[in-house]
Amino acid sequence: MSERRAAAASSPATPEPSACEPEGEDRDGDWYEILFECDRADANALCALLEDALSEGGGEGAASLTIEDARSEPPALPDTSDPLEPLPGEMPLWPQVTVRALHRDPIDIQALNARLPGAGGLRQRVLRDRDWQAAAVEDVHPIVIGDLWIGPDRENPPPDRAGRKLVFLSPGLAFGSGRHPTTRLCLERLVANPPRDQDVLDYGCGSGILAIVAAVLGAKRVLAFDIEPQALEATKRNAERNRVSDRIRTISDPKEIEALIPGSFSLILANILARTLVEIAPRLGRLAAPAGEIALSGILADQSDRVISAYAADFESRLAATCDGWSLIEGRRLPD
Repeated sequence: MSERRAAAASSPATPEPSACEPEGEDRDGDWYEILFECDRADANALCALLEDALSEGGGEGAASLTIEDARSEPPALPDTSDPLEPLPGEMPLWPQVTVRALHRDPIDIQALNARLPGAGGLRQRVLRDRDWQAAAVEDVHPIVIGDLWIGPDRENPPPDRAGRKLVFLSPGLAFGSGRHPTTRLCLERLVANPPRDQDVLDYGCGSGILAIVAAVLGAKRVLAFDIEPQALEATKRNAERNRVSDRIRTISDPKEIEALIPGSFSLILANILARTLVEIAPRLGRLAAPAGEIALSGILADQSDRVISAYAADFESRLAATCDGWSLIEGRRLPD
């Protein structure tokens, strides 16, 4: 796909796919997963190399890149951190990590191994649709950002629910539980600057977490765009669960995006990978309202300047925040 995102980080291992599949089973929902282990300090650089390799020759690239604990060791957090809720900008740092990349097509694993020095135990496996859905649901755990509480469908509301904004999430096959640094950066931005009475675009909506939080925080209308059917299904289901479906519209056809009236959105959110953000810069510039704002993530720290440059024609942009090697870029639409 062309719209790619950074997926939620996790600790539990994804279930191994079954070796025996019924004959004639529809495999359209299957994905391929690349896994390797490395030192935490090398993870972001290796992720960038992996994304380049998967995108070569017209490849779709990674649908998600996930960094998780490889050894079930306690995470390294600053001494001042609350172990139950890291401060903004803080995420667990494990000494040894597993990197997972989800993509649609198989790749030559031997050739890839030569391009990723330091990637231990590099391997590829097919991930059946039903296995990924089970793993995604299992991975969602409550998080708290200010007055915002996000938890899975099965979770009971927190005992201190008074005054909190509650969001219940069931991601299914879509991406985004709120625990990945890129999603958290976007959520922190929404909590700090609620989009009250604004028209919002969530470009690459995944599970719908950003669209739903925007609506819960007072957005007038939200358009959630993604080219993956599973993402739109998850977004619709989660919007209904949170009673905001009357303010969230979903679309999947890029032609519908192109047909939108210029200047339609006061706020545009895009938590996808840097390569795609660069490609769609003119599109987002056209869709932003006068003085409209963008919040972009899915960007590795060393990719920030490139993304800011891509948006310079239409936005005054800046590096607004970083978290565990990932960046949030904010911008305001320049006058015509």
